[in-house]
Amino acid sequence: MFIEDLGSTNGTYIDGKAVKKHQLQNKEVVEIGKYRIQFFADRADQNYEKTMLVRPGMNALGAAVKSAPAAAAGKALLKVLTGAAAGREVPLVKVVTTVGKPGTAVAAITKRPQGYVIALIEGSQAPTLNGSAISSEPVALRNNDTLDLAGTRMQFIEE
Repeated sequence: MFIEDLGSTNGTYIDGKAVKKHQLQNKEVVEIGKYRIQFFADRADQNYEKTMLVRPGMNALGAAVKSAPAAAAGKALLKVLTGAAAGREVPLVKVVTTVGKPGTAVAAITKRPQGYVIALIEGSQAPTLNGSAISSEPVALRNNDTLDLAGTRMQFIEE
């Protein structure tokens, strides 16, 4: 079974990695917008219904699951430091915010319970975070990090 992102603004993620098209494997976690879905391949032991609702705090078999509470990500914004939009502040209010210039470099900033992460979506120019190139693997953002992307420098500010 395949999943394909047809150019959505939020992106599609498999186990935290942005994908355009991906063949799903058993137990991979699919993230689309604010939703997280775990994929289960058909298995010989039919412990699972074809479609089922799994409530927070419960596993697929209905047993309670204890998890450590994650620190909630606070409010954040990008402050544009250079370029035509210098001085502009972009609040990060959506679960996923994309920044950059299509064809050159596009990155996605994703709000997660543990904080914000950034990953390269597409582009021929590698964006940098504090001087180090970023890839399609998500990298945690920290207050005052500097992002250089498509000829523009931005600062990540978490309140």
